[in-house]
Amino acid sequence: MVVLYRRLHKAYQSLFSNAFTEKTEPGNESGLYWGITFRPRTRWQVDGYLDLYKFHWLQYQIDKPGMGIDYLFQITYSPSRAANLVLRYRDEAKSANIRNCWYP
Repeated sequence: MVVLYRRLHKAYQSLFSNAFTEKTEPGNESGLYWGITFRPRTRWQVDGYLDLYKFHWLQYQIDKPGMGIDYLFQITYSPSRAANLVLRYRDEAKSANIRNCWYP
């Protein structure tokens, strides 16, 4: 099990680094990540995570501070060493501008 809290200031910049963030460049983000893996029985494994994040300043194509959620649930069954059966559900929702579809 893992619980991770992150908070990177909007002015933070690092050219040659990598961090556990939603964006590729670290900065302008805070979030909370929960992850779990457990084996209820032999040959079965259950994995899941939930990532809630928020951007404190403007981003590309978003005219206000944004937020999002990303989650995954996965069940793996291994009947033998050569075979794995996987059932996975993953979804993500992010802030985005709504474009005006009506043109005068």
